[in-house]
Amino acid sequence: DYFAYVTTGTCSIPSEFVTVNAFSSPQLSAWNPVICYGDTATIQVLGPTNTVINWLPPLSGSDSIVQVTDAGWYYAELTFCGLTEIDSVEITYNDPLAGFSMPNDTTICPYDSIVVQGPVGMSEYLWNGLLGIDVFTISDSGFYWLEVTDQTGCKDTSDTVVVQFHALPNPPLATDTTVCIGGDATLNAL
Repeated sequence: DYFAYVTTGTCSIPSEFVTVNAFSSPQLSAWNPVICYGDTATIQVLGPTNTVINWLPPLSGSDSIVQVTDAGWYYAELTFCGLTEIDSVEITYNDPLAGFSMPNDTTICPYDSIVVQGPVGMSEYLWNGLLGIDVFTISDSGFYWLEVTDQTGCKDTSDTVVVQFHALPNPPLATDTTVCIGGDATLNAL
């Protein structure tokens, strides 16, 4: 409780006691502002219970807690103690494979290989569904992709690379021939 002295000249009179209640302005808070694709973020208005809430598009309504599944900025008009403010919060996607892409589809010679370097620091790497590490060697023709799980549990799957083999040429056909030392023989490819 507070009071004041009102002084005029040499006279001083105390005021009546006044109770002052401190209130903070209501604000938006995101419990999980970074979400995986397909997950839900919870946005809550923090403040006194008699705050008037008006969610702005793309949201609507006056609930103190809303759930969203898309990344973006969310806004609410919050009125308390005769003051109206607009507050915002941003929800973003966690994209574990941001900046990574599989190599272009390619054709290689038999017995050659391609080494693909995945993003470093993931908690799990699945190459074509098989557990591995961040580096993978492709030595057979086929379709290849990478699925990763990052440290927050978000999963992401890469595009697919198609690897094919160049056809080997037919081996030359030759008939048995006797050649003397220092002599020549001619072979013809068919």
